[in-house]
Amino acid sequence: MRPSWKLPRPESSAGRTRTSPALWVGLLGLLLGVGLLVHFSARPRWIQIQESRILMGTQVDVLVRAKDRRAAERGLRQCFKEMERIQKLMDVHQPESQLSQLNRWAGDFWVAPHRDILYVIQRSLETSRLTEGAFDVTMGPLIALWREARKAGVPPSQDSVRHALGHVGYSFLEVDTRGGRIRFRRKGMSLDLGGIAKGFALDRAAAALREEGIEQALLNAGGDVVALGGKGDRPWTIGIRDPRDPKGLMGTLKVRGMAVMTSGDYERFFLHQGRRYHHILDPRTGYPARGCISVTVVGPDATRADALATAAFVLGPRRGLALLEMVAGIEGIVVDEEERTFISSGLKGKVDWMGRWKKAVQ
Repeated sequence: MRPSWKLPRPESSAGRTRTSPALWVGLLGLLLGVGLLVHFSARPRWIQIQESRILMGTQVDVLVRAKDRRAAERGLRQCFKEMERIQKLMDVHQPESQLSQLNRWAGDFWVAPHRDILYVIQRSLETSRLTEGAFDVTMGPLIALWREARKAGVPPSQDSVRHALGHVGYSFLEVDTRGGRIRFRRKGMSLDLGGIAKGFALDRAAAALREEGIEQALLNAGGDVVALGGKGDRPWTIGIRDPRDPKGLMGTLKVRGMAVMTSGDYERFFLHQGRRYHHILDPRTGYPARGCISVTVVGPDATRADALATAAFVLGPRRGLALLEMVAGIEGIVVDEEERTFISSGLKGKVDWMGRWKKAVQ
């Protein structure tokens, strides 16, 4: 007997339920939306934390961007801790700093400074040789003399300047690299690292942030800036101070992973008989350098940029700009006493000038 089964009858279209194409599209869209929501909510969001402290004679602001708040807070702590450490080592105004102790002890015999002081001295001597003495960290006696003159509001006598100059000269500072030692070859010499120590402290602070996994940050020490990475996918925008308007800007510059260091005659000065006596001294004359009112240097590390900004200021507008053009990886802006602005070739077209400075660029 054959099995008695029959093929099912096809259902009539009237008795069958169809799924609308629009419904399928809606369901797919809903699933996609839920998936994206889960995806983006699971991704860590960028946070920004900023902290300010008074260090190195100025206000230091540090802005950190990170995806981990704990890492950002830890990075900030280490960053400021490193700057405080450098200040305790190199601040000549603190009698107990190692630099002050070194100046008291050093003479015609060898002393072994902290490795960071030795490193900064070596970098300083490189800049001294490069600039034929326009930058010189042995100007301690001169700087101390002019510091007292600022307090009194009267320039020192020519005889006192001449006497202090007799104790200045980078060629009289001897460094034993292998032994990690230094000595002064003239009595009465002393070191002042003010033209380079801030840059070094900023570099060390940036390194401390990187060691904590921070790749985006902005460190600003009274207008001297180190940009760590960028601000997300964009560069950081850095303001360049107007040397004759403390609240104004000459312009802005966009940078990523660079240092922007400025030397100006507006920071520490006094006026006497209508003449401005500022703190940036020419090691060759013993008097405040003439010709510039501001020099801004852009470079990959703040230590060198800091020293070159001082050296270019001392050299004057033309020779200072030539120095910045000569050094690989370095760019800069020089403003002379007539407020004419000279800019290195690598920065042309990259500065957004403001106000009267648009017409000042040479």
